[in-house]
Amino acid sequence: MARSILFPLLAVMLSACFPAGEPAEAKMGTGPAETARVQELARTPDSLRAFLSGTTVKQAAAGGTRIEHLASDGSSHLWQSGQTAIVPGRWSVRQATGGAQVCIQRTGQGPDCAPANDYLLGLGEIVDGDPLRLSQGLPFILPEGGDLSISFAMMKAGFGPLQTPNKAIAPRYPDLG
Repeated sequence: MARSILFPLLAVMLSACFPAGEPAEAKMGTGPAETARVQELARTPDSLRAFLSGTTVKQAAAGGTRIEHLASDGSSHLWQSGQTAIVPGRWSVRQATGGAQVCIQRTGQGPDCAPANDYLLGLGEIVDGDPLRLSQGLPFILPEGGDLSISFAMMKAGFGPLQTPNKAIAPRYPDLG
């Protein structure tokens, strides 16, 4: 439910801040190189799926931090601020009229899809694997209102330092790899 509200809310907030017709890279604080990388990744659903499969992604959310493991089997494990349990779901990549879309479906809800450009540029971190072990359960309750990096969350959970580089298109945290 939160995801189904997040994408439209983000779009409305961004559209209110920038003039109509402003390029997406200007809205997201990225440049032509990042836009070209997104276009390359989203060229086909298969290339986008291969890039995201088996990763853990992080984005800032209205209430704090949102971290999700996108398993290679299509399952997803969402951990966000204030939650007392991991929210399971399914993720997929679809071809739509405007290009590839990333879709997430939670139990009892329809799929919530976002254009690949919006999804990828909205992620501050993308790391390979499941370093926070979200597929196994909740490491700890994320505080509300904060924006924690995956590396910080790993240290707080007692898992040690993050050993995987951040491969986000528009990283919000330095590459620690």
